[in-house]
Amino acid sequence: MIQRRPQNKPWWDDQKRRVDSKPKLQTLQFRRDPHEVLGVEKGSSREVIDEARDRLLNENRPEAVASLSEEIQELAKRKTEEIETAYASLIEED
Repeated sequence: MIQRRPQNKPWWDDQKRRVDSKPKLQTLQFRRDPHEVLGVEKGSSREVIDEARDRLLNENRPEAVASLSEEIQELAKRKTEEIETAYASLIEED
């Protein structure tokens, strides 16, 4: 049996199509190369890695954007976490 749309309503206005229980899209998380995150070359010395980390943390620290919108604060927090993870990964390799 073919179901027909209600009279005088477009197909997209059907109640069955407006289901809020559909899964939401999620942001894909791709892990970047730690060298790329910190902006250092492979085989860089510990001092270069430390300087890059300190510089990036200073530029992206959440406290610097505390007066801005929540989205900007969240972005700064994620960037800081990414920098710390990349740093830990590179230090672990040594």
